[in-house]
Amino acid sequence: MSRMILSTSCLLAAAQCISTDETRYYLAGVSVQKHPEKGAMLVATDGHRMIVVHDQYAIVPERPMIVSLNWKAKELKVTPKDIGNRVLIVEVPEKRTSTPMMAQIMSVALDHADQYESDGLVKGALIVEEIDGTFPDWTRVVPWKTFDLQACTANVAFDPRYIATFSTAFSFLSFASDNTLVLRSGATGDPFIVTDPSVMNAFGILMPKRGGGMSAPLWLAHKAPPPPKEDTPEAA
Repeated sequence: MSRMILSTSCLLAAAQCISTDETRYYLAGVSVQKHPEKGAMLVATDGHRMIVVHDQYAIVPERPMIVSLNWKAKELKVTPKDIGNRVLIVEVPEKRTSTPMMAQIMSVALDHADQYESDGLVKGALIVEEIDGTFPDWTRVVPWKTFDLQACTANVAFDPRYIATFSTAFSFLSFASDNTLVLRSGATGDPFIVTDPSVMNAFGILMPKRGGGMSAPLWLAHKAPPPPKEDTPEAA
């Protein structure tokens, strides 16, 4: 057995993108992969969106895992601020197992980063299960060129609170089961028109924020896949 220690904040953040599609069971959890330099990469996707979180202080097994949680922040009745400086600790067997694993959420001692104590914030059993499957190679989905600001044709930043405002507003005007926001702009610096294809009687205007560009994070520790080799004609 080995001890796995994950930041609860990082784990819950990644869990926002797990899939609920039963036919894609291997996406119903968070992929935990040992980072080549420090900590772990927590990755989750439902096929439409993906999140990659670097938990730099994580301690994880050498083998990759897909972990499923039986709890969410709402069920724990705690807020992201409550989670704060806490970690999830679970004993993990050396080989993949179908046996549910009991976990604990512990508080990190302020003066000792490697010492933990229970403060009673979370009560009840927390179960972590390992999903028997293979998580897809998420690095193939990353649009690596977009991290290159010089090669990027459009680099626009928005306040996420404003995006959420339009989503909520259009939901009052639409009978669609799932809404889609479409953002369009004619030229760099122009305001964006925000529409929902299912809403014919409203549109929004959204001003982009200045800046917001970023290069590939240093912790990513991955490189873009090499381009496919082109066949060269043989010399006559």
